[in-house]
Amino acid sequence: MIIVAGVLLSFVFTKLSSRLVLAVIIVGLGIFTWTQRDAIDRDAKKCDATFFGVHLTPSNSDLKRHCEQVTR
Repeated sequence: MIIVAGVLLSFVFTKLSSRLVLAVIIVGLGIFTWTQRDAIDRDAKKCDATFFGVHLTPSNSDLKRHCEQVTR
């Protein structure tokens, strides 16, 4: 009986701990993205944005024209 209870408790704790780790990761990514929003907005207005260290440039010709008009 004690062995069965121990096995059941180990499954419960494993599921709870994996869900807790997943929740921490999701909340952490959400906070990181939230703190980057001002930088993204500021850089998007200049049409020279980086996100998570990746330089973003518009590939669409219409977007490039728009960025050229905004920066003038």
